[in-house]
Amino acid sequence: RVLFRSTALNESDSAGKFIVDKFIKSSIPQFGLINYTDETTAQYVSIHQADGSLEVACADMDIIERLESKDVCDLIDKIHPSHVLFDTNIKVELMNSILKYANQSQIKIMIEPTSGVKCKKLGKCDLPVFPNTPIRIITPTIEELSGIHESLKDNGKFEDIDSWFNVLDSIGAGEAMKQLIHLSNKYPLISEYINKGVFQQSFQLLPYVPNLFIKDGSNGILLVQICKSSEQRREYINSPLNNVNRDVNDFTVMSRGGRYELSVVIQHFKAVEIDAGKIVNVTGAGDCFAGCLL
Repeated sequence: RVLFRSTALNESDSAGKFIVDKFIKSSIPQFGLINYTDETTAQYVSIHQADGSLEVACADMDIIERLESKDVCDLIDKIHPSHVLFDTNIKVELMNSILKYANQSQIKIMIEPTSGVKCKKLGKCDLPVFPNTPIRIITPTIEELSGIHESLKDNGKFEDIDSWFNVLDSIGAGEAMKQLIHLSNKYPLISEYINKGVFQQSFQLLPYVPNLFIKDGSNGILLVQICKSSEQRREYINSPLNNVNRDVNDFTVMSRGGRYELSVVIQHFKAVEIDAGKIVNVTGAGDCFAGCLL
């Protein structure tokens, strides 16, 4: 398996030269790097607290907005990948082009939302509903989940009774919610998520994105998925994620399934405990997680 990327930089400024030099020294193909000499290479600067948590950050990603649909889709056409991951630094027109191309070519799409502000672009995208969506996975934080939900609501994505609501009504989300409320006395984190609207927002997003890996820092990962059959439910529950360490998965909730054998599965995986003194900073942890999933 070979990984390619498409991104933009200015090969003549200091940051661009640094990146290209690293590519050359590491023998990484420069295929897919697009040079814009009238823009500055993207920059990200962050300041962290002593425990590694982010205090403040400043990003200049304007050059990424320059990426054109033709350039990126031509690259995808040459490579014929099975999966494509994009983040929300790119413009909406490019997102739509990738989603359209992926649907026609049966490519699976994964999305890393990037930030609570930029992820709101997704609400402006042309998003088909399950099972016709090419989007397989999205990896938001709790904040980004809320931002995506807000943007889809503001752009009328939850008003489509014939398609969106039909899927939502078919997965048994109401029954799953009742189970979660019942378990909330045993698991304080469930109660916290209910109060924040995490489950409610997740269920409403599922018809557009059938697998949500929700990142919650030291609380771990909340996985919310649509299952297409009883066989798939068993597959998810017996997945390698659970078999690595049974202590990692601390709760699982499944709806019995509604129409068309659809159902929803909710699983929570605790964060791996490490020595806090070894944490230098947390920046990039979510991107690394998305890369590993890919």
